[in-house]
Amino acid sequence: PVWLTATPQGGIEAVRLRAHADGTLMCHADAPAGARVRVAVGDAVTEGAAGSPLCLRVPEVRPWSPDDPALYDVVVERLDALGVVADRVDLRTGFRDVEVRGHQLLLNGAPITLKGFGKHEDGPIRGRGLDLPQLVKDFGLLDWIGANSVRTSHYPYSEAFLDFADEAGILVIDEVFSVNLDFRQVTEATLAQHKAAVQALIARDGHRPCVIAWSLANEPGYLGEAEYRQRSGPYWQALFDHARGLARPRPRTHATVGSAGRAGPAFGQADVVSINRYFGWYQAPAQIKRAVELLRIDLDSVAAHGKPVFVAEFGADALAGQHSTTPQLFTEEYQADLIAAFWAEIERHPACIGGHVWNFADFRTAQHSRRVVLNLKGVFTRDRQPKRAAFVLRDLWSDRP
Repeated sequence: PVWLTATPQGGIEAVRLRAHADGTLMCHADAPAGARVRVAVGDAVTEGAAGSPLCLRVPEVRPWSPDDPALYDVVVERLDALGVVADRVDLRTGFRDVEVRGHQLLLNGAPITLKGFGKHEDGPIRGRGLDLPQLVKDFGLLDWIGANSVRTSHYPYSEAFLDFADEAGILVIDEVFSVNLDFRQVTEATLAQHKAAVQALIARDGHRPCVIAWSLANEPGYLGEAEYRQRSGPYWQALFDHARGLARPRPRTHATVGSAGRAGPAFGQADVVSINRYFGWYQAPAQIKRAVELLRIDLDSVAAHGKPVFVAEFGADALAGQHSTTPQLFTEEYQADLIAAFWAEIERHPACIGGHVWNFADFRTAQHSRRVVLNLKGVFTRDRQPKRAAFVLRDLWSDRP
C-alpha cells in the first residue's frame, strides 16, 4: 500500500523507539529544533525537547515473546508554544531484548532456537504482492506447524505482514533487497544505494518487536574466493559499519552460499553467521547421508568464527503427489527425509541457533530448464496444501505431547 499523508508544517518527521524488557522506552522524535515533544505509554508520560532522546519507564511491563506477544500503544505528540498538540504519531511496540552471546542468540536473556522458513510474498490468486486473506491463512499454518520465525527473503515485506508477526509472536529476520550481488559490477554508487536501502529498512521497521535481526544481503556473488575476499572486504566493512551506526540494538547478518560462504569477509562483520546449504539437492543429490556429512563440515568450519550459526536455507523440491519407496528427487518422501536429517544435525550442533526451510510454499519463478513453472521447495503447495514434509516438521517443531 502507498499512502499520501498531509502533516502540519514543522510536524514530526520520524520516530525511533527502543523498548527494553525491563519496561524502559527510549524515544527519539525528529521535529524542528526546540519543539516540545510528549511521549506516552498508558499512564507513563514524559516530555522534553525534540532532538534529544526521551526516556520513560512502564511499570510491570509484560516482555514481548513468541509465548506472550504483548504489545503497547505508544503516542508521540509535538506540542506548540501553547502546549496544544500540533502533530501526533501512533505506534505499537513490544518490550524485549535481543542479544548475541558467544554461540547463542538470546531473547529476554534466554537462548532461542529459530524454527521456520524463508518465504515469499507470492500466491496463486494475486501473484507477487500483498494478499491479506492469504496472510491470515499463512500465519495460521505457521502456528499449526510449530514455526516461530521467518526471514523476509529477499526484500522488505509489507508492513501488514509485520503487523501480523508482532501480534502472533513470530520472530522476523528482516532482509534488504540485495540478492546475488555481483562484485564484478559493484561501484561506489552500488554501495551508496545499498546503504540507503538498509537505512530505509531500519527506519521503517526499527520499532517492531518481531524484528530480531537485520539481514543485509542474500547470496552475494563472487569470482574465485581470493578475488572475492579482495574485492568485497572493504564493501562489507563499510556496509556493516553503516548499519551499526543506525543505533538499533539488533544483530546483523547476511546469508551466504558456496566456498566463500565458509570464510567470507562479511563474517568478520556479522553478529550472526548465516549460511544457505543445499547439500542433498544441488550438491550430492539423492545422498542424504553424504549431505549431512557436508553440512556438519560447514557448520564446524563457520562455528570457528565464535558467533551463532544459522542455516538460513535448506531443502529440496517436491512435486505434490510424487512418491517413491527409495530416495528419489522430487518425491514428497525425499524432501521430508532430507529436511528431517538436516534438522537433526542443526539441533545437534552446539553453535547452531536453528534453521529455516526453503521454502514455506511453492512459488512462481521465471521459465527455466530445471523448473516446471514453480520452485517446488515449499512444504506447502502454492495454494497452501501440505506436503509430507509439513507433517514431519509439525512433529519436530510442535510442543504437543
